Amino acid sequence: MKRGLYLAFPLVMMMCVMAAGANINGEWTDPSVNSRAVITQSGNLVDITNSFTWKGKVVEWKARGEMRGCALKLKYWYTQNKPEGWEPGTMELRLTDSKTLSGRWVSETRKYQQIITLKYVAPAGSRIDTGPGHGK
Repeated sequence: MKRGLYLAFPLVMMMCVMAAGANINGEWTDPSVNSRAVITQSGNLVDITNSFTWKGKVVEWKARGEMRGCALKLKYWYTQNKPEGWEPGTMELRLTDSKTLSGRWVSETRKYQQIITLKYVAPAGSRIDTGPGHGK
C-alpha cells in the first residue's frame, strides 16, 4: 500500500506543475445550465463572465480571482437579472485536465453552496452559440 502512495504522489504533483503554466483563456460552458462563460487570464489573475437562461431571463455573473498551480480561487457577483435570494460569494475551482474546471461555489452567508463544472468550448472570441440568449 505504501509503495502505491509513493508512486501516486509524484504523479499528482506533476499534474499540478503542468497546470501551473496552463492558459485557461477562452470560452467555457457549465453544461448543467448550458451557460456561456468567457475566461480571461493574465498571469495568475483570472476574470470570468458567465451567462445562462434562468426562468426565461438571461442571468449573468462575473468573477475575479487568482490561479495558483491547478487551483483557482474567485469571488463572484451577479451583474444581470439576479434571481431573488441568490447571493454573491466565493468559488474554488480546480483544473482537473486541460478542458475541465471543477469545484464548488459558496454564497456569502454560507446558506447556499453547490458543485460547479466548466468545460472548455473554444478559444476566446470564437462566437459559439451555446443556447438561448447566447452568441448573438
